[in-house]
Amino acid sequence: MTIKAKLILIELILIIGFGIIWVFTYTTTSTISKDMKEMAAYNLNYGKLQNLRGYMYKVAAASRQIIIIPSKKLPYKQYVKATNGIIKLYPILNNLPGGLVTKGLFIQFISHTTKAVNFARAGNKNMAIHTELLATAHYWISMRKHLATMLNAEFGYITLIHKTVNNEALTLNETIFIMVIIFILTLVVVITLLSKGIIKPIERLTEHATQISLGKSTDDFIVKSNDEIGKLAIAFNRLKKSYLKAVEMLIKSKSNHNQP
Repeated sequence: MTIKAKLILIELILIIGFGIIWVFTYTTTSTISKDMKEMAAYNLNYGKLQNLRGYMYKVAAASRQIIIIPSKKLPYKQYVKATNGIIKLYPILNNLPGGLVTKGLFIQFISHTTKAVNFARAGNKNMAIHTELLATAHYWISMRKHLATMLNAEFGYITLIHKTVNNEALTLNETIFIMVIIFILTLVVVITLLSKGIIKPIERLTEHATQISLGKSTDDFIVKSNDEIGKLAIAFNRLKKSYLKAVEMLIKSKSNHNQP
């Protein structure tokens, strides 16, 4: 294998190694991103359900104040604002398990509470108000039960996905660390093995050239390879022969010059 081919092999290992790490990271992070979006959706639903429960208590509190003192305007404004808030949140109930049942309970709750409020503001007798409040109490109990179930379900989904995301992130970090270590070790081993075929022959060639320059050797430098090092060895042997021949001719010339 030529030196150029060895360098290309190292480049391929680098490209393949980084490619594998990138693909794994991209795939895992895509899964985590998908889970995060799903968790964000559950968080949004959970927040809206909490707001719905808050409006429910505000409707009950405002209606009690209106029934006690019908002439006060502030409780009625609060009542209207709270009921409108519930109505605006109805769409969230359409997409959740048990949401349509809960929506029906809210509609009945607001209907009967509104009748009780209107009776009180119109100065009707307490019997009419009491009748509507009894109906309201029934729907109030059912609403709280269904809404608590839905909130617990959404919170359970959020907790589960949160654990999943944490586990996926931990696995990603650990796997990437292990892959990088394996990749570095593999690269070090490959470079070490390939470099032996380059460094050692050059060290031998350097030593051989030193021996020739000191006159301690006239042997050819032998490298059993067809790569650039092998070609360098052939060129060196030719240069050595030319050098030795030139030295021999120089010695003969001096010998002839010294003869009488």
